Amino acid sequence: MAYKIEWDIRAYRELKEINNKDAVRILNAVNKLYKQPYVSGEPLEGKFKGKYRMRVGDYRVIYWVKEDEKTVYIISVGHRKDIYR
Repeated sequence: MAYKIEWDIRAYRELKEINNKDAVRILNAVNKLYKQPYVSGEPLEGKFKGKYRMRVGDYRVIYWVKEDEKTVYIISVGHRKDIYR
């Protein structure tokens, strides 16, 4: 069964700040999560425990999966040097 993709308003605003070329790459990568959200992502630890990260070039997408709703929540998008702060 396919998962639904939901964007947090913060993540959406962060995406809008990224140049078009990279933003398109990020959107294409995120759209692939609807089939298998765990394959592309790596589990995070520490204050991000329970969440996953996906690498897209120099950018990272932080998300979590709510299984009972079959929904992937995109919570943050940013450059790798800034995303975990």
